[in-house]
Order: sequence, then C-alpha cells, then structure tokens
Amino acid sequence: MAIDITPSADDYNLLGWGLSFYWAPKTHIALHPRQRLVTEWGLREASIIDWLDHPAVDLFAARAYFEKAAEGNSWEGMTNLGVMLRDGIGGPADQARAARLLERAAEALDPIPIHQLSKCYRDGVGVEVDPQHAAYLSELAKVREDELRDELWRTVDGWASKTRGAT
Repeated sequence: MAIDITPSADDYNLLGWGLSFYWAPKTHIALHPRQRLVTEWGLREASIIDWLDHPAVDLFAARAYFEKAAEGNSWEGMTNLGVMLRDGIGGPADQARAARLLERAAEALDPIPIHQLSKCYRDGVGVEVDPQHAAYLSELAKVREDELRDELWRTVDGWASKTRGAT
C-alpha cells in the first residue's frame, strides 16, 4: 500500500510561515516592509529589528508556499498571502487580489484575517475606503478574540477539573 506524502494546505502554510513571519518581531508594525516603516511611519532604519535580513528568511519562497496553501483553501495561507500581496512582500504588490484573499479568509471568522481586512477598508487598499465597514470589521475582530479567549479558558478549566478529579 502506497503512503500519500502530498503536503496539505496547512503544511504549505507552515512552510511559508517558517520562511517569513516566524522571524518577525511580534509587533504589528514589524510586518511592514522596511521602506514603508521608514517612509510612512517615520522610523529610523536603526530602530528597526531587521528580520527581513535574517538568513532563514526567503520571502519569495514563502510567498510561493502561501500561494499553494491558498489554492488548498487554507484561511491562514490566504491571510498570509494577502498580507504579502497587500504590502509587496516577496514580490510585487497586488492590492485588489490581497483584499479578495483577505475577504475569503475572513469567512473563517478568525480575528486575524478580519483585522487585516479592516485595515484594507480603513486605508482603501484594494477596496474603496469605507470607515463604517472598517469599524464594523474591527469590532467583529475584537468580539471574535474575546470569544476565542473565553473558549480557551473553558477548555483549560475543563481539563483542570478533570485532572483534579483524577487524583
């Protein structure tokens, strides 16, 4: 019997993540390419932890893996590819396609793609500026974050109760 070793969409997403955003500082601002940090945010180059130059980062390959993940309907892959396309990371920007991918990824109701999509509507990236829709999406992302956090705590509390009862 043959074993299927074809990577899944989630596998492709993890490969892309390992070649890109994994190495970024865990701040919102760090996900912007260097030129946007300097020009739009007014930061000095020396103030940026330059994860883009890390030897493990290969943004071109990461983007190709995120493409494969998105083709496999991975909302995580769509989100990561959408951010790369929106910001021109690992290749040319395609803001209209980025917005479409983030729209599809947001259907999973995870707060990350919803938040990224809200930024598109706030700034008019790939879509018409729509402050009301951006505010709605931002609030929806916050609600989903709260729901997921509460769900996690219920899971932890349930596990802790079972563990205490087993002793």
